[in-house]
Amino acid sequence: MGQPPTSKILTSTMCGSENYIPSPLPLSRREDVIARNRALAAHVASAIAPFNDHPRVAEVRQTGMIAAIEVVREKATREPFPWQERRGRIVYRYALEHGALLRPLGDVVYLMPPYVIAPDEIDRLAVIAREGIDRATTD
Repeated sequence: MGQPPTSKILTSTMCGSENYIPSPLPLSRREDVIARNRALAAHVASAIAPFNDHPRVAEVRQTGMIAAIEVVREKATREPFPWQERRGRIVYRYALEHGALLRPLGDVVYLMPPYVIAPDEIDRLAVIAREGIDRATTD
């Protein structure tokens, strides 16, 4: 009979380039990727929920596996930090030093974990984000 047919999986980067990765199994024989991602997205939601009570976080947003945490000087008024202070970049650099990649867009910190992440790794990302935000917002 020979080898099962292979599939190619398209991955896309943030800069718009595309890569085809050969897959050893047909997609129909893989685990239920959609169900797994929904479960992981729910885990992301529970991991970032405590940020809603952080005194320097104005808002926590999530769509699927992507989460955004908006850092502000004053939560009640949503007063931002001066843009020149680049507080989001401080969080980003802290995360890099601790083995995580978080994406700052201004003072909004994004978690965009890969679909192959494990729940305990999501928890670790949340801890690193919390520590980074605490460090970046301490005056």
